[in-house]
Amino acid sequence: MNHPLLNVGFEWHDLSVGRLSFGAAGVEIELLPFEEESQSFVGYLFQLTDAESVTLNLKGQITGADLEGLEIATLKFDEDAERISGMLGFVPGSPSVGYWELSFSKARWRLLKHNCSFNPDALKRAG
Repeated sequence: MNHPLLNVGFEWHDLSVGRLSFGAAGVEIELLPFEEESQSFVGYLFQLTDAESVTLNLKGQITGADLEGLEIATLKFDEDAERISGMLGFVPGSPSVGYWELSFSKARWRLLKHNCSFNPDALKRAG
């Protein structure tokens, strides 16, 4: 599949997450890929809005350390009429918490580059 989400200049694997937010409009995820050329983290906002459904599957208790080291492990999706349906897999900072899944159906999506405010030392501790 040749889709814009697959040609963004970073891999949807071992992808640091700065923030994961849920609201009435949908889901917003701050992505923090490491850019080799500049040797720095670059901020993106991935938004899933107007979805037919969204399901979050979590196992275990969540601590701040789990959220601090959160990474996207995988993105799988299909496109239908400019909407996507699929799943994002997350690996929390603590291996004891396991694997999380965010499934979505018929969502509009946007990927925006943005300035992010985060502590890169937190990512170093988690990795």
